[in-house]
Amino acid sequence: MHHGDLPKQRDTFAKCCGRLSIMPLLVTGTIGIDTVHTPTAHVECVPGGSCAYFAAAASFYHAPVRVLAAVGGDWPDEHRSLLTGIPGLCLDGLELRKNS
Repeated sequence: MHHGDLPKQRDTFAKCCGRLSIMPLLVTGTIGIDTVHTPTAHVECVPGGSCAYFAAAASFYHAPVRVLAAVGGDWPDEHRSLLTGIPGLCLDGLELRKNS
């Protein structure tokens, strides 16, 4: 990349995420469906995985945070909506593998 390309890259990042840092943070890892048991509660079918948790946490300190991961065909649309609602989180690199 040349320095002359930087304004174009910044525009792309801003359109994707609505917030802007000079360089995006790329997060890879797993995204899945979790069941969580604690001493006081139990939830099923919630978004989970190291990539999802780290990306959500990182978005509090940096933007854009770009996710690079794959999910299976059983991954609910509501989970995508939940992650899309996090300011600064960009899911353009999230691949849906329907037969996985």
